Amino acid sequence: MVFDWMLEDMRRILGPDNLNAFDVHQWFFDLDARVAKTNITLQRSDVWPWLQSELVKESLKRGMPLMQPDQSVTPRLSKQTQRLMAAVANMKDTL
Repeated sequence: MVFDWMLEDMRRILGPDNLNAFDVHQWFFDLDARVAKTNITLQRSDVWPWLQSELVKESLKRGMPLMQPDQSVTPRLSKQTQRLMAAVANMKDTL
């Protein structure tokens, strides 16, 4: 299952124009077949970082430019977590 936030992250990595040119739909089918053939097993927490890594590898293999450097492929914090961290930082400043 691919969620909207995953597609948004892919768009951020590849760029809005390259997402369609990349053909993410077919790439997922090809990746699924490769995983089934090689019996790759991942922990749930490793799935999204692994998918991002595979996306970057494939885009580089195809010669497609990335919107961001490779290190940005790590998962981002949600807005709620970012707000919570900012609130904690503000609380530390007042203590």
